[in-house]
Amino acid sequence: IIECGAELQRLRVAVVQFGPGCDLKENLRAVAALINEAATGGATLIGLPEVFTIEYRKDLFASVAEHVVKQPDDTVGVEPSTGSALLAQQAKQHGITIFGGIVEFEPQASALFNTVVVYGPCGKLLASYRKLHLSCVRAGSDSTAESDIFCAGNGLTSFIVPKSSRDQRNWCPRVGIGICFDLRFDLHRGYARSESKACDLLAYPSAFLESTGKDHWELLLRARGLDEQVFVLAPNHAWNTAQQTKMFGHAAISGPWGQMLASSGSLQGNAVVVADLDLAMLHEVRGRIPLRAVRAAMASSGVNVEDHQEFQSEVVNSTTDLCIAGRRSRSRSPLAPLQHIQHKQL
Repeated sequence: IIECGAELQRLRVAVVQFGPGCDLKENLRAVAALINEAATGGATLIGLPEVFTIEYRKDLFASVAEHVVKQPDDTVGVEPSTGSALLAQQAKQHGITIFGGIVEFEPQASALFNTVVVYGPCGKLLASYRKLHLSCVRAGSDSTAESDIFCAGNGLTSFIVPKSSRDQRNWCPRVGIGICFDLRFDLHRGYARSESKACDLLAYPSAFLESTGKDHWELLLRARGLDEQVFVLAPNHAWNTAQQTKMFGHAAISGPWGQMLASSGSLQGNAVVVADLDLAMLHEVRGRIPLRAVRAAMASSGVNVEDHQEFQSEVVNSTTDLCIAGRRSRSRSPLAPLQHIQHKQL
């Protein structure tokens, strides 16, 4: 009975490490095979990297620009020709939830967006998120300038993982979406600290560079999990010799204790990384170090760490007076909530 109850509160997830080439059709076929591998292994939430449809190259992004499909094309014998069409088809075929990155074309604005789309077990669009922080990195021989081709998004997006016919779980966690460079900014706070839509999982489909990844990738993933006491899912592009901009691989999943739960452990090669996420682990970690309760208490007392003041010293006549003045000037604990960033759910 205990084991049965535990199974109802577990979610098997998979993140994919994939090195796309310059041929869209070949990339889509390879991704379909990786999704099938993950689904066959029991994963009911599967993540693909940022812009998985093409090699990460500024001069190639426009060649795979697409309209986001709302649902799969059920025409018999027709292969999906875009990234979003493939994810919709695969989600319905396997009865699972899938997310991944594409190049979205928005006709009204005549603009390109670096977008993550999410499809549920029926193949219908659950959510879409447009990258807020466009990469602008200079590290060694690598440089990125995404604003040269992409427009930035303007809000956060989360979704609830729906139940699947493939499992009997009753835990349907909320997932907040970011993309790669967003890892370095405060999206995680808006998602995890929302009063009405707090997330237990964060997903960061990525094309993380080798030059920065060796020092930053695992650190960022562990920090995001630890800071917010959530699970973090991080699909990534694989490294290969033909790439102009070298990728870091190491697709990974981190946990609420700041631990790495699973990783491909490699720069190179396509891989499927699987982990069982357990609601009981979240409860245990949050019970040991009750960050959310402390933040709530600080919020109710009206203290805000972002509202800081300059220290104003007074003229004091003795060491004793200096100590007294110092004690009086001390602020309370710096733990306090940020103003919650509003995020949307489709």
